Amino acid sequence: MNPADPRDRLIYFIHIQKTSGTSIRGYFQQAFGRTRCLWHAPKLVTENKGNVFNIAKTDPARFDACRVIGGHIGWRRIPRVILDRSPIFVSAIRDPVARVVSHYQHIRSDAGHVLHQEIAGMSLFDAIRRPGFAAVSDRMQIEDLCGGKDLDRFLDVARANSFIIGKQERIEAFLLKLSTVFDLPLFLDIRQNVSTPGYQADIEAQPGYEAAVSHIAQMNQEEYSFYNSFADVWSNVGDADRAV
Repeated sequence: MNPADPRDRLIYFIHIQKTSGTSIRGYFQQAFGRTRCLWHAPKLVTENKGNVFNIAKTDPARFDACRVIGGHIGWRRIPRVILDRSPIFVSAIRDPVARVVSHYQHIRSDAGHVLHQEIAGMSLFDAIRRPGFAAVSDRMQIEDLCGGKDLDRFLDVARANSFIIGKQERIEAFLLKLSTVFDLPLFLDIRQNVSTPGYQADIEAQPGYEAAVSHIAQMNQEEYSFYNSFADVWSNVGDADRAV
């Protein structure tokens, strides 16, 4: 094994909510096979799903068979046993306003979501002023990538680690980068968990929509700075279009 060769290194996938993460997981499963991917699923124990925190404490050797580990576990909560392996961190981000609007739709449509009761029946304008929803709308993408909400914090973390970050809106370019770096076939037919079409028009018709969008954009100025700093892929692994 060559630790300098990306093809020999563990991949940790930071699955940011509402950024096509399910599709990216599908890509990795096609590329490496289900048994070499381990996804954080606290309530499931299957050949490729389980509680990553529990595994880290009780059965860390299970990680040895993995090529990719990941899930809705941001930087701050990644178990030390995984960080100690110096993985390549892979993630996708999305236009901040579009991501928050999609997250709002998901929460209000899912009665089992922890924030459903907080914003059920509310317009986006009212929901974004509720503390729980505001917390997951304020620079959450940066926070998942580095454990803090400041762009400078991300850049510090990135300088000490390896990242490949794509854009949901440029998913084909992102998958091409992954295929190139990890020497994998290019699978493009992997779109999964796509939201029901038409929800955007319904939300845009709500009273106060424009004011809500303006508020969300203001909250996420630093996220926009990062999102707009590169065209397709931000990476410090190999050659890529990036800003440091």
